[in-house]
Amino acid sequence: MQRRVPPARADHPPSSPRPPARSHRVSAAQRRVCALAAVLAVLGTACREPPREPQPAQLAAPWQERTKSHVHYADRSAPLAPGAKHVIWFGHSLLVTDPGWPAPDDPALDLPALVADLHDAALRSGRTQTPKGRSITFAEGPYGFAYWLDGQGRARNKLLALADVPWTHVVGVDLIHLLGEGRFAWPNLYEWAGMLSDSESSVRTRTRDVYRFIGLAHETTPSATWVNYVAPALANNPGTQPAIDARFACIRESACALGRPVIDAPVGAAFRTAEQRAAARGITGLTLQHDDFLHLRPHGALLAAQVLFATIYDVDPRGLPVPERYRGKLAPTAEQEQTVTAFLSEVASDTWKGTRARCDDAARVSEDAEAAAWLGR
Repeated sequence: MQRRVPPARADHPPSSPRPPARSHRVSAAQRRVCALAAVLAVLGTACREPPREPQPAQLAAPWQERTKSHVHYADRSAPLAPGAKHVIWFGHSLLVTDPGWPAPDDPALDLPALVADLHDAALRSGRTQTPKGRSITFAEGPYGFAYWLDGQGRARNKLLALADVPWTHVVGVDLIHLLGEGRFAWPNLYEWAGMLSDSESSVRTRTRDVYRFIGLAHETTPSATWVNYVAPALANNPGTQPAIDARFACIRESACALGRPVIDAPVGAAFRTAEQRAAARGITGLTLQHDDFLHLRPHGALLAAQVLFATIYDVDPRGLPVPERYRGKLAPTAEQEQTVTAFLSEVASDTWKGTRARCDDAARVSEDAEAAAWLGR
């Protein structure tokens, strides 16, 4: 049977030679390459580790996963007016958190923003004439001062980059107040926070970190006053508050004696006063700290902000209204909210006006020597 010749295509007239047909053969080398690629793909899938379930040790510090880095530069365009307060904040989850953490119904914790809200209210009411200044916040995970002072120069680089502003205050929120307190709601807090233990030697190491940070702030922002955030003791161990206050008092007095201006914001003392007054007056529903005994509930956040505002601006917080961001978060009704706010501002005012803790004379000798070693004369 004669084979039929297909008609010529228009693009290849009979006078033109037909293009050679493409070969679909795969060489032996190509087959080996493809086979090897397939084997490697299978091995890669088989060797890839499945997602690990969180271990109990990881669950001991939930902020490790939930707390992010926060850098807020508020009022960047605010004029550098005479008398304005320009504040740098360094801290962690006691300073700034995301909304809904640690408790789902919590507003975002932002102490610098709350302090700014109180200042705005004081300006509107004529309580102060101090103009609006600039504020920048650095909050990073659960880390204390050792993180900011490490070899990468995290704090130094940030402070040097901000040298164009005449900063008036640097607020430091560390974890030193937790040392020596014993058991914590999350057993390996000290590991997460970069602490070897809560022994006296670890306390001394962390105290040196505070002196180092004070010295760094004085070197890079010589116009600024250092503010010790004297944090509250753990809610399940309030009896350690006097020791915490005294430790910060020693730091303040020793640093000031060497020409490094330091002031204390007595937040912890205000917490203990609020708890005692609430019990004496039969006030119920006041919750300053979370079930983890450490982080701040809205009542505690507002009280801390009121103490910080009074300390930085030298203005009595008594009678200032509920900040807009916390309305509806402090009590079921507006009337109850005003009552709670008035009570907290009363406590903040009295604590701010009250006598500051003093360094024990027996501790002063070693403390002064420590300060001199890390701050210089």
